[in-house]
Amino acid sequence: MQSFQKENVKVHLDTQQALLRLEMSGVVITPLFKELYLKAADIAYDYGAMRWLVVQTEVRSLHPECEQWILKEYFPMVMQKFKKMGRFCCANVLSKAFFAEMSAKRTSEQLLNDRNLNTQYVEIRNFFDESSALQWILQA
Repeated sequence: MQSFQKENVKVHLDTQQALLRLEMSGVVITPLFKELYLKAADIAYDYGAMRWLVVQTEVRSLHPECEQWILKEYFPMVMQKFKKMGRFCCANVLSKAFFAEMSAKRTSEQLLNDRNLNTQYVEIRNFFDESSALQWILQA
């Protein structure tokens, strides 16, 4: 079992379920966001965790730069790194804050519709409650 926390972001790896859980709260700023997402990708790769549960229910605000970084740099890097490992599934538990929720939805849609990425083995779903997200991701 691997886990770490820094400020308002927690990452936990359940090695038995091959499930990576990222939990964020409050106002998420760019340097911390990038650092922890990069570390999460390394841990997931090392342990073969192709199922991610991203819990954003308590996020009040996510810097717009984070969204662009996910789309332009992070996700293409993760897909390149993980492409030989099989199907990648991500369950996003959306924020209660309207703008943070819209940002997460928009990012998911843009990732799945990006013609430059091979998303054949990628599934991303958005949820409003963690139990439904967890149920789906464990069956994925």
